[in-house]
Amino acid sequence: MLESERNYRPATADKIRDVVALTVLNYRHFVSTDQYLYSDREVRKRCGIIRQNWCRDFAVWKHLYLDRCDQLDRVVLTVIADARKRHGLIDL
Repeated sequence: MLESERNYRPATADKIRDVVALTVLNYRHFVSTDQYLYSDREVRKRCGIIRQNWCRDFAVWKHLYLDRCDQLDRVVLTVIADARKRHGLIDL
């Protein structure tokens, strides 16, 4: 069964949403500064998640959305580079 098909309690679903939001912020910060803004421990603390539950229910969401951000960047950066080439803004 896919993680997204599990029936989570509303409180857990809210925490998943918070983990995903912090993961995306963390990714954006890393791309800009080459440093993560939040450690896993800080994310757990901000979201009120104990370590045992993090490993069971939340780490998978963090990794899923880091992968999604990577995929999106790969697609978007290619489109931007192509547009810049078409408009003569970069030399390759």
